[in-house]
Amino acid sequence: MLEKRRNFLISSAATVASLILGSFAGLAQSRKKSLPDPPTPGDPQQRDKLADPSNPKTAEQSKVKNRERQFREDVDKLVQVSNELREELNTAPAANVLSVKMYKRVQEIAKLAKQMESTLKG
Repeated sequence: MLEKRRNFLISSAATVASLILGSFAGLAQSRKKSLPDPPTPGDPQQRDKLADPSNPKTAEQSKVKNRERQFREDVDKLVQVSNELREELNTAPAANVLSVKMYKRVQEIAKLAKQMESTLKG
């Protein structure tokens, strides 16, 4: 009888100890949890405004975005200038001499191409 009582007390003490330790572990984990980070805005411009400029990863991402934006603007301008040159060539008489205006357009296209190349190189 004494043996049964002893086994019962040991198993009860072990159960109580595991419950107490489990509740302390749960409290420690709940204290470590803090408020979650706010969700990122869906608007990319708002996301750029809220970005931390001191963070090197964010700074690099903003540089890449600015470079990409500048490159896209340059491509649009290059297409526009080349289309204007094509229209001038189509309307110009078939002569062996090109006008100064066309030559300036070709120089502008070359300048834009060099600018785009430097933008890509970073």
